[in-house]
Amino acid sequence: MTIPGTAEATGARLRRIVATLPVSLDGVVGTLPEGHPSHFAAHLRPVAEDVAEWDDARVLGRDVAAGLAVLKRQPGSDIDVSGSITLTRSLLRVGLLDDLHLLMHPIVVGAGRRLFPTNGERIPLALVEVTHACAGVVHLHYRPA
Repeated sequence: MTIPGTAEATGARLRRIVATLPVSLDGVVGTLPEGHPSHFAAHLRPVAEDVAEWDDARVLGRDVAAGLAVLKRQPGSDIDVSGSITLTRSLLRVGLLDDLHLLMHPIVVGAGRRLFPTNGERIPLALVEVTHACAGVVHLHYRPA
């Protein structure tokens, strides 16, 4: 069923939901120690300057996934989710995440929050592209399989 006013109805390009997270070699997600030569902020993919137009901001409510599903069906630019482990996990689980970018840093942190906990469900991913950034950082681009 096509919903009037959506990207499908108008033939416009559908939005994609894209998550970008820095991760250590041992799977810990988050920022690296300040001053570390491969600090993740320097390697995030470029983002357009007009991303945050506060006049168009929307409150998604308690069910963020449902709100994002509605936004995804509307024409517009991609929806970038950066830094939220919980949101990224939930979007993967319900099949809303289109692209997962992991910035793998050459450091073992030892402890911290992980994107994929050892007791979690299995989520198959397909590797789309691997690129090398400076200071040994590897950019891994995945899509749900």
